Amino acid sequence: MLTDGVTTEGEDLIQAGRYAARADVPLFFVGAGDAHEPRDLLLHDLQAEDTANIRDRHVFDVRVSVKGKIAAQSVRATLWEKVGDKLEELDHKDVRSIRPSR
Repeated sequence: MLTDGVTTEGEDLIQAGRYAARADVPLFFVGAGDAHEPRDLLLHDLQAEDTANIRDRHVFDVRVSVKGKIAAQSVRATLWEKVGDKLEELDHKDVRSIRPSR
């Protein structure tokens, strides 16, 4: 049986497995994909100055949202600079999640 682990209709896999065991039918499962909703980080609401000069201090304000379920309570945000064909890390910060009040 090929499965992604998500039951969309009918009996779930545990119930089907119990039924097959009672009928003495062996089951062989091949997992495909991920049973979890995709965990995408979205950057949005960027606020920054429209113009900047060399050696000015640049402040960026951005929101990070998570689409789907994610186990981590924080993510690492990294600022990179592209120099030629390479990326050089300028800074990083662990960003903790803030739950909206209900």
